[in-house]
Amino acid sequence: MSTAENVSSRIKPTLWSPLRYKDFRFLWFGESISVCGTQFNLVALPWLILQMSGSGLTLGEIMMVAAIPRALLILVGGIISDRVSPRLAMLFSNLARGVIVAGLAALVWSHAVRIDLVLLLVFFFGVADAFFYPAYMAMVPRLVEADYFAPANSLLLTSSQVMVLIGPAIAGALIARAGLAPAFAIDSGSFIIAAAALVLISTQKSIAPATAAGRPSLLSSMQEGLHYAWNDGFIYGIILITAMVNLAFTGTYAVGTALLADKIFHSATSLGIMLSTSGAGAILGSVIAGLWRPSRHRGMFILAFPFVVGLGLIGIAFAAHLAEAAAIQAVIGVMNGFSSVFVTSMLQTRIEPSMMGRVFGIITLAMVGLLPFSFLLGGVLSKFGVMVLFLISGGFLLVTGIVSSSIRQLRHFD
Repeated sequence: MSTAENVSSRIKPTLWSPLRYKDFRFLWFGESISVCGTQFNLVALPWLILQMSGSGLTLGEIMMVAAIPRALLILVGGIISDRVSPRLAMLFSNLARGVIVAGLAALVWSHAVRIDLVLLLVFFFGVADAFFYPAYMAMVPRLVEADYFAPANSLLLTSSQVMVLIGPAIAGALIARAGLAPAFAIDSGSFIIAAAALVLISTQKSIAPATAAGRPSLLSSMQEGLHYAWNDGFIYGIILITAMVNLAFTGTYAVGTALLADKIFHSATSLGIMLSTSGAGAILGSVIAGLWRPSRHRGMFILAFPFVVGLGLIGIAFAAHLAEAAAIQAVIGVMNGFSSVFVTSMLQTRIEPSMMGRVFGIITLAMVGLLPFSFLLGGVLSKFGVMVLFLISGGFLLVTGIVSSSIRQLRHFD
């Protein structure tokens, strides 16, 4: 680490402080470009499938083909991150995904694309995805000092949220003008840029790997990670909240918001307004988490999340006007953004460096593994009406908050 970086580490960090670290700048730039490129894929792939098949069922099947290997291998991805370093795991994932999407672009460009080929490529994309997310969440502690975890995570999340807001509109305009192949090519290029940025990272805090003779098997490493997480009440509580929120909130919220716009406000414009206010709230929340870090009763801030969001969903159930629903969703967005940065930073501080990838692999599994069931739950609850959907989802989160509050290590975490 340079002398300037040693001096900066003794100064109270600001939101922009992590950018003083050259290697963090590479990570931030590369992953911001990658997230922007991903928005082109998120628009282009569904459009391609619907053009080829005209079937929403086929689209859903293809999304599941990517989700299954991602969920099954996410714990393995965490183990690999701990064994070979997060940077190398991310580098492999970015290069692999860049090549896979380039292949899809070539197939579209040459008019040789078929559903079976898309299924194959999407499957391998899901495999490569599994190695990225645990490593990504474990990367920040390798590049900056502990005082900089919160602002570093804030910068990463804020730039991602901004790209999510602006990317789809740009992607849609490009596809309308130039077709699908350039959109896939841009996504592929963004992965390659992200990989190049990782190659340029020269300094990391090293974690001594196990020797070849003493290195446990993958199964033993997985069991070690599960045991470590289970026996730390704080980490266990975070995993519980993450799992329940993603089951009761993420899918039902998406389904419920769309139904609210259709059945109550009768306007596609209202859907855009609610999604925009929620996204803007998430950006604001992530910035707040980077600027302000409570030093006491931090466990109570974490426990506040399911209660506030649960009450917010119940409030939306009774919202009679768009302004009311949008205002509540802005608050929920703020809580989402703040909690994502705050909780990630707390975990990065608490988890032993040699266990970072495995624990974040478990947490990532709690997020992505339950998403299909969350959307299914949203679909089932929607049959009983928008109000019932939001009331049950909100009530589930309140119960999650009550159960989580019984975990002493989480409740008293200071």
